[in-house]
Amino acid sequence: MSSLLAALIRADHRGFLLLNRKLGHRELDPFFYLGGHLAVVPVVGLATAIYLLSDLSRSRLEHGAVLLVTLLVVWGLKKWVARRRPAGVLSARRPWGGGLPVSDASFPSGDTAQAAAIAVLLIRQGGWGPWVALYPVAVGLGRVYLGLHFPGDVFAGGLVGGLIAWLATLAL
Repeated sequence: MSSLLAALIRADHRGFLLLNRKLGHRELDPFFYLGGHLAVVPVVGLATAIYLLSDLSRSRLEHGAVLLVTLLVVWGLKKWVARRRPAGVLSARRPWGGGLPVSDASFPSGDTAQAAAIAVLLIRQGGWGPWVALYPVAVGLGRVYLGLHFPGDVFAGGLVGGLIAWLATLAL
């Protein structure tokens, strides 16, 4: 088991170095900074607040509960796994200083989990095309590009958020 885990960690580090260092380019920095950092907190937070407060119907309150459960599960996993951020393990390229300082654990990516949960809720609600699924992918790529997460962190975050939202839509 430990050799499998070691192999996964090595693959995760290689994927990080590819996305963060080798693909890092000044012209791409603004796109990934917006998609993987700035867009997550204010845009998703504001959109979620407007969405939830505009109509306090049962489904909107349920969606809010899904996002809260996702947040709590991610927080618990971060405390349990306690994986260090890439900058604490590898030499990470951090465009523009990487933005806000982060002090919590790396695994799983909470931003990607929330983006995936929102995407699944919107797709399952109907009226939204499957293109909405590209949003968590862009957020996850941005988080790795900015040096804030390993690829495994964003994959796990997307899986956690998407699975919680999907299970909730089946149960509700």
